[in-house]
Amino acid sequence: MLKFLLKPSLIAFLYCLFTINSVNAVEVSKLDEANVPVSSRAIAERDKALKSALEQVIIKNTGTARSLDNSLIQSQLSNPDTLLSQYGYIEQNGQLLLTASFEHRRIVALLRQAQLPVWGTQRPLTLFWVAMPGDGDTMILGDSSALAERKLFSDFS
Repeated sequence: MLKFLLKPSLIAFLYCLFTINSVNAVEVSKLDEANVPVSSRAIAERDKALKSALEQVIIKNTGTARSLDNSLIQSQLSNPDTLLSQYGYIEQNGQLLLTASFEHRRIVALLRQAQLPVWGTQRPLTLFWVAMPGDGDTMILGDSSALAERKLFSDFS
């Protein structure tokens, strides 16, 4: 019985269980807003920028650019005005930007209808942990690790 309790995987699980409260999150704001550089205020330029802004908002809310491949999302991208709340222009560092806000509830409803993930405003700082067998022990490969495996993981990803 004691050998079962001392297995590395159980120890790692218990460590994670008891330290879960120490995991921090970051709050992402403006999930329904995006700024897109434009060269002018022409209608064609605006329409192109609104599509790009909606793409950014969808990626912010789903966490993946692959969500843009969904057929329902593709059809909505051709007509971003239906989700648009407001838009305007700002100048930042000499660059003209179109700033667009979309109706958050309708964005979430669209994503759910498309059966895509919907991320909230609270995002974990650590998205996943890598546990690797080490010299007779199991180690957790953290983001701030100085181990060579961490660099290999970063290079690969």
